[in-house]
Amino acid sequence: MTLCYECLAFVRGRSPVEEHHPLGRSNHPSTVSVPGNPHRALSNRMQDRGSDLLRGDPADPLLSIARLLQTIMDAAEWALDHLGDLIHVLLRLRQRLIKDYGSQWWEALGLGPLWRSK
Repeated sequence: MTLCYECLAFVRGRSPVEEHHPLGRSNHPSTVSVPGNPHRALSNRMQDRGSDLLRGDPADPLLSIARLLQTIMDAAEWALDHLGDLIHVLLRLRQRLIKDYGSQWWEALGLGPLWRSK
């Protein structure tokens, strides 16, 4: 049996969620919590970047903006690569919620509609 990165982390007693340095560890100390599988993909994309983005002067404002935009693009590309899977999971979850709470499950859970009319 092959386990994904997150499942392997869980089996080994580690959290399946990791801290990601979206601008690169050497460029900025900020982190965001990311599930392990996308974190691996985002980290790999970051390593594939050009050396200026990865190791250029952290004080350079143009490089900082370029790093930020690259990070947004990397996350968007990962999401686009997985949209079909994410939609499938949401539809399966919806069916389960309908089964457990009825066709207006969001009201049963006190959520209300996503978009309200004015």
